[in-house]
Amino acid sequence: MTIKEAINKVTSVCFSHLQDLNKEEQAIKDKEKFTADALKEEQEQLSKALNIVRETVSNLVDDGK
Repeated sequence: MTIKEAINKVTSVCFSHLQDLNKEEQAIKDKEKFTADALKEEQEQLSKALNIVRETVSNLVDDGK
């Protein structure tokens, strides 16, 4: 597996998890605001982390390292 294939797999898994979190947040947002807010925060943190990982790996691959 190449580095690009690996990062694509990680991205796919993360996006799938983000979608699941979003669905769960939407389903409970009117009933359990605190939990919905926590799910939203988790989505934001996961998204930020994924962007950092993708940028870092992309820079390493582009630099030929």
